[in-house]
Amino acid sequence: MRAPTGRLVAVAAALALLAALPATAAARRPRIAMLRATPSALAFGGGSVRIRSRVTGAARCSLSVSPRVAPTKGSSCRTRAVTLPANRSTSPATYTITLAATGAHGRRARRSVRVTVGGAVQIAAGEASACVLEPGGRVYCWGENTYGQLGRGGHAEKGPEHEYASAHEVSGVRGATEIAAGAYFNCALLRDGHVDCWGGGALGELGEAMSEAAAGNAVEVHGISDAVAVSAGAYHACALLRNATVECWGENRAGELGDGLEGQTSQPTPVAVKGLTNVAEIATGTAGGEATCARLRDGHVECWGAGEQGQLGAGAKANSPVPVRVSHLTGAHQLAAGSEYACAVITKGRVDCWGNNERGELGDGVEGQGDLTTPVRADLSRGAVQVAGGYGFSACAVLAGGQLDCWGWNEYGQLGHPGAEKSATPEPVTGISRVAQVAVGESFACSMASSGAVDCWGEDQVGQLGNGHFLAAGAAHPQPVRVVGLP
Repeated sequence: MRAPTGRLVAVAAALALLAALPATAAARRPRIAMLRATPSALAFGGGSVRIRSRVTGAARCSLSVSPRVAPTKGSSCRTRAVTLPANRSTSPATYTITLAATGAHGRRARRSVRVTVGGAVQIAAGEASACVLEPGGRVYCWGENTYGQLGRGGHAEKGPEHEYASAHEVSGVRGATEIAAGAYFNCALLRDGHVDCWGGGALGELGEAMSEAAAGNAVEVHGISDAVAVSAGAYHACALLRNATVECWGENRAGELGDGLEGQTSQPTPVAVKGLTNVAEIATGTAGGEATCARLRDGHVECWGAGEQGQLGAGAKANSPVPVRVSHLTGAHQLAAGSEYACAVITKGRVDCWGNNERGELGDGVEGQGDLTTPVRADLSRGAVQVAGGYGFSACAVLAGGQLDCWGWNEYGQLGHPGAEKSATPEPVTGISRVAQVAVGESFACSMASSGAVDCWGEDQVGQLGNGHFLAAGAAHPQPVRVVGLP
């Protein structure tokens, strides 16, 4: 037999090496012994999640999140952090976080963990009552109940403290995705696109002709079946429809329904706002400022209704029963309409306001200016993510990082700090942090933290602070107190 040649010897050696490779590679396959997310559940405001792992045999690691959020950087196989966004849906959102470990020979191992962000909640304030939308679509209200605006099946002006000064569930409302507070009535947008309202309805605010002035039980607004948003003013309300148009109902004294008419005391049937398309958001004016505004998809704003204090922002002091463009305003991201004024969050978190500035409600640092018919810049210390107008003459803005600033009228401490009766310069509310939302009533305000906790401050004559007690009439309570009765 011929001895093996050098080439055959080399081939045999290579085959032997290949045969040994699987065992070698298997020994070097990475292993993820542990993957843990802390916390494993977040409130609706989202936040940071710490990812801890125990990995062996890996040269590098990568982290991915599904549904995709901001890219995670770095290749560490140990502790990492992931920031999950706020949840805008009332249903919980679940994220799958996957760690992929890669060994020196390209072998990979994967392991996943799930984190839940709770369903969104919302807060809304009327003249002397407030409501919260809880995850799952239930609504809770507290404060004044003269017209049944708490939705408890009846109405009465006086009663035991627990009936008004703490939160109770609205009867008959299920599956709500948004709420809106009028002066003495409230509305809820439902998952199926219908709108239910309850409370005072003498002017058609509930979307149907009322045989009585009030309804403590929710009633359906007739003719609205494809709404995607709802907003309530003092005595009227509007719905943004799926086709990006708007329909309104209720009082039409100053043309706030936008159908080209004015001087109507009651219009219970929804009417279309004339010439308005491509709408992204609506905001309805509160007591004394019967105007309505719409943010368009291109970032412009149009308003209609009462304009004698310049709250239409179009450079004139006159009512308009049809929409007019707000002057010198572009890049709007969010709207708020208050009593005789309106504000918008625009590019880079700046806030522009227009209308009555007698008490400093425009926040530009100057009070007693009277009526301003075009926008001025609010003097905020940093960018805003939300602005809210009130039924009195004050406003608040949630700033980046969760700080809350308020300005305007402060007779009852509704700016969240003691001192002067009014302030034209925004000042921080003391005693709260990590604020996610704010709502402003007539002489009180409430905030919701990213954890879902709700605090209120200001006047408490009819239980609008929701802490289970009444304060003496006319007393100021600038320190935030926790609302009780919420689940």
